[in-house]
Amino acid sequence: MSRTTWVGLALAAAVWAQPSRHFRFRFDDDFHEVALDGRTQQKMASAGRPSTNEPYLGIEIRHHKTEDGLIGCLVRGLRPGPILEAGLLREDDLLLAINGVDLDSTSTFWLQLEKQAPGSEVQLRVRRAEKKGAETITARVASRAEWAAPIDWIRPANRRVNPDALLPGVSRPTEFEQFINSHLDREKIRGPVDKLRNYLVATMESVYSQNMLDRVAYGFYRPARLPELQTSITGPLARIGDNAKRAPLEALQPVLEQAARNLDHPFTAAPATAIDFSNPSQTLVGLSARVATAYSHLERAFAKLDATRQVELEQSLPQLLIDRNWTTRPFIRAGQASLEIDYSSLFAAAASLVAWTAAGDPTPDPSHSPVALPPALAGAVTGDVLAVERIGGRWYVYGGAGRNEYDLSRIDVVVDAGGDDTYRYPSNLRPRIQLVIDQAGNDRYIGEKDAAGPASAVLGVSIVIDGQGKDHYEGGLRSCGVGVMGIGLILDVNGDDTYQGTQWSIGAGYYGFGGVVDLDGGDVYLAQRYSQAIGGPRGLGLILDVRGNDLYRANGPVPSGYGDPGVYSAFSQGIGIGCWFPWTGGFDTGGIGVLADLGGDDRYEVGEYGQGVGFYFGMGILYDRDGRDLYYGGRYGQATSAHGGIGILADDAGDDTYWGTIAEAWDLSLAMLIDRGGNDSYQGYQTRGGGLGTGEQQSIAFLIDLDGRDRYDLGPKGALRPSPTTPRAQQAAAYEASGMGESSAHEYNYKLCVCHSLSVLLDAGGTPDFYSRTDRGDGMTISTGKENPVLPEFSNVYGLFIDSADNGLGPRLFPLRDSPLAVTSPPPATYVGQYALSNGVVFSVTLDRDRLSIWTPQDGKAEMRIDTYDNFSIPGGDRVEFRRNWVGKVQSLILRRAGRQLIATRK
Repeated sequence: MSRTTWVGLALAAAVWAQPSRHFRFRFDDDFHEVALDGRTQQKMASAGRPSTNEPYLGIEIRHHKTEDGLIGCLVRGLRPGPILEAGLLREDDLLLAINGVDLDSTSTFWLQLEKQAPGSEVQLRVRRAEKKGAETITARVASRAEWAAPIDWIRPANRRVNPDALLPGVSRPTEFEQFINSHLDREKIRGPVDKLRNYLVATMESVYSQNMLDRVAYGFYRPARLPELQTSITGPLARIGDNAKRAPLEALQPVLEQAARNLDHPFTAAPATAIDFSNPSQTLVGLSARVATAYSHLERAFAKLDATRQVELEQSLPQLLIDRNWTTRPFIRAGQASLEIDYSSLFAAAASLVAWTAAGDPTPDPSHSPVALPPALAGAVTGDVLAVERIGGRWYVYGGAGRNEYDLSRIDVVVDAGGDDTYRYPSNLRPRIQLVIDQAGNDRYIGEKDAAGPASAVLGVSIVIDGQGKDHYEGGLRSCGVGVMGIGLILDVNGDDTYQGTQWSIGAGYYGFGGVVDLDGGDVYLAQRYSQAIGGPRGLGLILDVRGNDLYRANGPVPSGYGDPGVYSAFSQGIGIGCWFPWTGGFDTGGIGVLADLGGDDRYEVGEYGQGVGFYFGMGILYDRDGRDLYYGGRYGQATSAHGGIGILADDAGDDTYWGTIAEAWDLSLAMLIDRGGNDSYQGYQTRGGGLGTGEQQSIAFLIDLDGRDRYDLGPKGALRPSPTTPRAQQAAAYEASGMGESSAHEYNYKLCVCHSLSVLLDAGGTPDFYSRTDRGDGMTISTGKENPVLPEFSNVYGLFIDSADNGLGPRLFPLRDSPLAVTSPPPATYVGQYALSNGVVFSVTLDRDRLSIWTPQDGKAEMRIDTYDNFSIPGGDRVEFRRNWVGKVQSLILRRAGRQLIATRK
């Protein structure tokens, strides 16, 4: 193997360096000597898993000669391992000898290290970076397996995703793929772009470990099929939301099924088990059977982790989310434990807990008398209690229709018949499996003193189901639908609700699933960062909001990671993120974050990194199906990605406003924003000069607008100050010229792959459009960028800008592929009555579980059929409204005239 090939493989497996940190040596003459403990891809792929016999210290070195003539190996980086743990070396220390053997090359070091057995000691002669003299230190040799990160468990080729099997409906080149390829052929750049595609696949496959998710890998195999990938994930969620209008509680198992599917786990729905909610004691007995079944599944999920290990994880995992320092032994052990979990059994535990939702009517009978609270629960419950049971050492409480307060650190299951209740979480202590079912009332779920709030699960399952009312969900770290090696889920049926957390909150999954499903109401989602639909390693974070004008905000108080004044770090609102750091490289690939909002005029506010963002082989999706929406963000805002991520933002309809970097992919990443309808405004946030469909550092970015009269504005750009002959000025010039379908600089990986990015801006319909760049306009199709013959890594090729006046282009490129919903025959309708409209027209009304029908006796046929969750106006100024209860039963129909209620009926 040549020196260049060996170095490429070692670096691909070792670390993706941030240029500001490693620019000093990446292009040195000695570049070929950089290595990391022999972790070549060849060794890793052949072994499939780290070896317990391979000696390991955890250092990066390169050959070096000092100004005063000393020859040795310079420490260029420290990975998790015995050297870093003991604090024996620092970067820029110079290794002179190992076990008395002088180091004239890196090969000498590795040959000597390979003679050592794990557990033995080596003597290292070192000169400190800040001193002239040398000293000898003793280091314990570890094994590769002892310090291996999950990313080291490389999958063999036969256990990787078959992209054509994952989405079988799009197994051939799509219309959009053919369209882009034809333009690449026309511009004679198909070859260089194919080279980029292949390099992206090779990079992804170099870290194709056990926790890599199939749908993330699919994106790299088929980057032009990101719209199909998005709809394959959000389409089923939209159907769940639409079906939930009829039967809200039946959304729970399908949501769990989709979560398992996206995390590549088999899912088996639990058989429906009816529970008589009209009898409080029988309700609790029935739920106890579901809890017992859930615990049996949970035991299987963690069967490979002994009790001591589980306690260790329960204590360390919350702190690891804050520190995010995967150089420590607890983080290493947690990552290794993630490979031992049976996630299918974990999902089976959650499914068992909600099996009753598909059978029977969970409506209470308020006629039951209160019972006395046992002394053991003194202080844990206030207010009327209709039943209390102690079953299997667990507490089950059925609260009355009045105001109650519950201490969730002491109760396993709560059923509450109504009233404005308070659920307190005084600490992070709570049962491994917990279920709350609240049927009505303006309720408060509060994590006190920054404790984790509602539906927060670590190595367990926690589910909250709330019916009607304006509810408030709040807590600190890990609040509001969070699963960390567990599953946490909130289902809120109706009401204008507030969800508030700090970090890793409001739909967050980390080695598990966390979700918030809100079916109706104008809701407010507030967080700081790492929140609002975030998927960490092997995790899925979900927000599914079906109706209402909603506010999503994650914009402070954590300061900007780039030092920008008045800007805050976010990493929120549909983000998939892996564990990677410039100083230590990759630890584990990322998960999937999905924020799906199906209706309403919504406002999304985020700081840096948010609104459909992928980071280190994670994928983030923000999907908004309808409404006039505002997206406000900063750096890496709106369909952006970095360091191997995939970022997607899809908006199906409405006149929308985007303010951010917008469709920008950075460093071996993919990004796509697709707006399918409306007159939209894109305001690019100026950082390096890119945005609006810009690929940088060997990436692919698409900005696609299918219809409407749109505005594209990159704003003012700063002047170039450095001398134009310096590399830094060449870099700045590449950044300055980029944007609107034009690529930027590529110095990060250029010497490894000799390839550039692909940038595409496609406006497929609607005129006139506005472009702030004078070299862009309606009806133009151009190939963007140019070569830099002196410093090719700063060339801003290759890009496509396409503005089409053909309004039929969008439907041809992106035809509807999703099959329509199956319509079942409704049950016999109930006749409600006959009424006269203000314009004299007489109509009849029938009302059933599925729909409201208006009939005109004049012609005897249905004039309109309206989904019963939608109020609507009738010509003449009248308005028809209706009400359902929390499980979907129609309760009343109301006709209003000039705001005054004329009639009200009950079924």
